[in-house]
Amino acid sequence: MAPNLNPIKIIHWLLHPSSRIQQRVAHAAVWSFGSRFGERLIEYGRLIILARLLAPQDFGLMGVGLIALSAMESLTEPGLIEGIIQKKGKVEKYLDILWTVTLGRWFLVAALLALLSPVIARFFDAPDARLILLAVAGAALLNGFLNSGVVLLQKDLEFHKVSIGRILPLAIASGVSIGFALVFHNVWALVLGLTAKNLATVAVSYWIHPYRPRLSRRIDRARELFTFSRWIYLHRVANFVSNQADSIMLGGALGTVNLGIYQMAQRTSIMPIREIPRSLSQVAFPMYSRIQQDLDGVRKAFLGTLEATVSMALPLSIIVLLLADEIVVFVLGEKWIQAAPAMRILAMAGFINGFTTTGGALFAGVGKPWINLQLALFRAVVMVSIIFPMTRSMGLEGAAYTVLIGSAAGFLLYAFHSFRILRIKPWTIVRALAPAALATTVTTVIILGFSPVLQISSLPSLLAVIAIAGLVYISIYTLLAWKTRSGLFMRLMPKLTQARA
Repeated sequence: MAPNLNPIKIIHWLLHPSSRIQQRVAHAAVWSFGSRFGERLIEYGRLIILARLLAPQDFGLMGVGLIALSAMESLTEPGLIEGIIQKKGKVEKYLDILWTVTLGRWFLVAALLALLSPVIARFFDAPDARLILLAVAGAALLNGFLNSGVVLLQKDLEFHKVSIGRILPLAIASGVSIGFALVFHNVWALVLGLTAKNLATVAVSYWIHPYRPRLSRRIDRARELFTFSRWIYLHRVANFVSNQADSIMLGGALGTVNLGIYQMAQRTSIMPIREIPRSLSQVAFPMYSRIQQDLDGVRKAFLGTLEATVSMALPLSIIVLLLADEIVVFVLGEKWIQAAPAMRILAMAGFINGFTTTGGALFAGVGKPWINLQLALFRAVVMVSIIFPMTRSMGLEGAAYTVLIGSAAGFLLYAFHSFRILRIKPWTIVRALAPAALATTVTTVIILGFSPVLQISSLPSLLAVIAIAGLVYISIYTLLAWKTRSGLFMRLMPKLTQARA
């Protein structure tokens, strides 16, 4: 008998999470993924419009500013938020010192960006980037005033409120960027969009949570949190190297125009695929922290996260692999055609990274964050050792292959540690992922078989092919998941059915 899903009760469930941990996890997962989907929808709508209005040089100049900001952010992030989330019991006493440290940190980031702007601009051989870096420093400073109380929303799995704090600022920033791009057609549309987003994020943080932070001198509390967080800090630094080494080397060697093209390839391939496991891991981390003593519970939660990741990331990566040229021409415009080959390679790297991202939440949640550091360091060492010759000899594609090789290297360590911690059998993994793998294979064969008939000559025809492929995949996947009693939908259905209670 089919479950009676009452829409009114489901809406009530979405707005009022249950006190039971299973219900809260399901509630948080739905909101987290829905929020990420909404964010990416807004962001990619904005990206498509801006790609038509601005030049690769504009995106390259902004890319220099964002790379520098990411570097300073990684070097100064103490990881106190993760320490609070992982800590058991009441954590309100840590909120003031968190806000104080965060404020000081962003003042430091802004100062470093301003002081180093001439050096950074010289490295990328982009004199125009100096003024951009100063503006990015000013925008970054706004982050220091974020309400520290919002960390409680994530710890308590209240992702319906977290979602508001993410989507609303992004929508405002998109409107600002597009508006200025229509008038000025230059890089300042991107800079002003970043400023608007940070300002709106701070304002919304005080709206969604009643806590009002104050300056604190309790450094001992920060030190207490950093005992756990030092591993996360080192992991972030290593992760920055592995995530940005390709862009840094390519921008320094081939200039800001090629950097803009390469980063566009990243945004339209690896980034959307990476968002799926990131969204799920945002929910999984506090969940693992709550049940870290229950190995069977952790194992089941991990399998569910892995199933969800693969069931969505695998078909998406195959779509990019098969239709990269058409996506570039009909979505971004022909001036971005050089991005297509790199997109194909990065799509595969993004899928592999999805696995390691699910592992990241697991390792941190069960109190072993140093494993994430090992993964990031290993991946960074592999990438740094080959990035220079690969980029010099193959250009954009060489940088993309570097990411793919680094991702594959990180996956080996991820698999080793995951099997060791969870004591899980390989057949269990195969059975969980079989519906997604088989459904993707059949869908790919159908697309390739009908490719002579499927003449993609415009954006509507491209969207039609993607929609057909999506329907075929979902149909096959649902059938296989139902037959094998596994897969994402089979896990979600009991949670949705319980919403009636």
